[in-house]
Amino acid sequence: MEHAWKELKNDQKWCDLSAIKTNASCKRRRPDDGNTEGNEDGNKNGAANQGTVRPPGVKATKAKGKKVDVVEAVNVFSNMWGMKREELVLKKETQKMALLDSLIAKGPLCEEEEALKMQLISEMMQNQ
Repeated sequence: MEHAWKELKNDQKWCDLSAIKTNASCKRRRPDDGNTEGNEDGNKNGAANQGTVRPPGVKATKAKGKKVDVVEAVNVFSNMWGMKREELVLKKETQKMALLDSLIAKGPLCEEEEALKMQLISEMMQNQ
C-alpha cells in the first residue's frame, strides 16, 4: 500500500490529498471558534477550498464520451430529412418525364392519354 501511495502522491488527482495529509497533525478536527459542535460533513471549510480541482474520474469520463449529443443528432437527422425530400422531388419529376416520353413515343393516343400528355407538358413548362 505504501508503495502505491509513493507512486500516486505526485499524480495530479491525488496532490490535494497529499497536501492535506502533510498539513494535518491528527485525524480529528478541532473547532476553531471554540464551539463544542463540530462540522457534520467535515468539508465545509477544510479540504474543499484548498488546492486545485480534481480532474474527473474514469467512470465520469467514459459516461461523458458515451453520451450522444442531442443537438448534433437533431442536426444530422434534419440534414438527412432534407436530402431525402429533395430525392423524392427529383424522383417524381423523373417519373413524370418517363411517362411523358412513353406517351410521346406511342403512336395514336386515346382522349385520356392525350389529356395526360398535355397536363404533363403544362406542368413541365410551369416548373421551368
